[in-house]
Formats: sequence, structure tokens, C-alpha cells
Amino acid sequence: MDYIVRFKTRHVGGHGKGAGDVWTAKILPNRTVGQLQLAKMLAADGGMPAETVHYLLTRTWTTIMSLLRQGCNVNLEAVRFSLQATGTFPYENSPFDPERNGIVVRATTTGVIRKAPRTKQTPQTKRDGLPVLKPVNVLEHTVSDRHMNVTDDKAFLVNVITAPSRILVAGVDMLISQDRPDEGVQFISRRDGTAYVPRITANTAGTIDLEFDELPPAGEYSMVVRSRSFSMSPSVAPIEHHLAVVIDPAAAARKPPR
Repeated sequence: MDYIVRFKTRHVGGHGKGAGDVWTAKILPNRTVGQLQLAKMLAADGGMPAETVHYLLTRTWTTIMSLLRQGCNVNLEAVRFSLQATGTFPYENSPFDPERNGIVVRATTTGVIRKAPRTKQTPQTKRDGLPVLKPVNVLEHTVSDRHMNVTDDKAFLVNVITAPSRILVAGVDMLISQDRPDEGVQFISRRDGTAYVPRITANTAGTIDLEFDELPPAGEYSMVVRSRSFSMSPSVAPIEHHLAVVIDPAAAARKPPR
């Protein structure tokens, strides 16, 4: 059995004389599991009430914190907690300076966790019968904001929306499968993070027509378009297009006449 882990690449400049451009991979987690969710999962497997498991987890962390405050390191089966100093010292045997130095806790994994996410580089003898991670690149190419713009058919102001319909989006690779819940269009408020979802009335790979029953409040938004375009595999995460837009119904009245 294989488990899919999604990633996307990020461009970084080369280092050193004659070094070329390189790209690094950023892993996109499937989801983040919190302590309450973990407690429920452990309870389902162990026959213990989730509240009891949550209490035991909380007591574990508070006890670890107490030990760390006493200057102890704590080694669990899969994770080690250790105290480390931060900052630099001006000379040998320099005293600790709270203005430039600090103490932090570092958590490092042991082999139990570190070797768990495996790719096929693992020797065959150790791989038999164990799940293998299958990394999938979610983007075949990078979509830049300069390939997108949005307007409406009332004011025709670039990246400014003045009316709830008809909102016109132009770009590339924006063919949306509306029966897939992780594809679509959202306007996310830069003020409070609220997401507003318009209806899609028409859609091609290069255009999307949108409408709201009522415009979201005036302000700055991030318009996010998620689509797989011509990729039919739902195992590949959608491409994300981001564009800064402004919703301002009053802008139409301020537009100078032609």
C-alpha cells in the first residue's frame, strides 16, 4: 500500500560561484491533527474514553514541562526534549546575558518517527510489507498573478469589483470541476479572514464568470481560484491562483468618463 504525500516546488537562487538555479520541495500536509482529535483516535483504538486519553496527554505535557523547568532533558520512545542555549557570547567563559541569550526547548525525533515516512530508497528487505510514501508534485508549473485579472461589466476597473454580477475573471488553467469540493473560487477578506464563495455561471480554461446575491463588504480581498484544469486525477491537489482584489461599489461613481 502506498500513501500519497503532496508537495510543491519553490525556487531558490543557487549558492556559490557558477551555481545554477535550484528548486526545493515544500510538503503540503493532508491535515493537521490536534490533541483532541488525537485523543478521540486513541480512544477508538484502545477502548478508553476520549476524555481520559485527553487528560493523560495533558498530564504528560505538563509533567514534561515541569521536568524541563528543573533543568532536565526528557527522552520518550519517539521524541527527545532537550534544553538549548540561544544567542552568541563575546568571549570564552562569558556570563549568560539575558539581553542576547536565551534558553529554548528543542524537540527532536528518534528513529521510530524519523524513519517512518519512507520512499523507495529504503532497502527492499526493510520495505516488504510496510507502507511507502508516494510524493506527488501538485503543480506542473507556477501560476503568477500577472496572468490573472478580474473586473465587472459595470465599471470595467482592473482588479476592482463594484457590482455583484457579472464578475469576469481572466487567466490560465482555470477550468473548475464544480462537483469537487476542493475546487472553486473564494474571496478571502484581508481584514478578518472571512471567506465568501460566489456562484460560477460560466467557465472555460481561460475565463470564469461569477456572481453574488449580495457583494461582500467593501475592502481588500485575496481571490483564490483552485482548479485541476485538465488533470482528471483527484489524487493531485488543485492548482491555486491568488490575486489581490478590491471590492468597492463606490468606485464606479468615481471612474472618470471616457
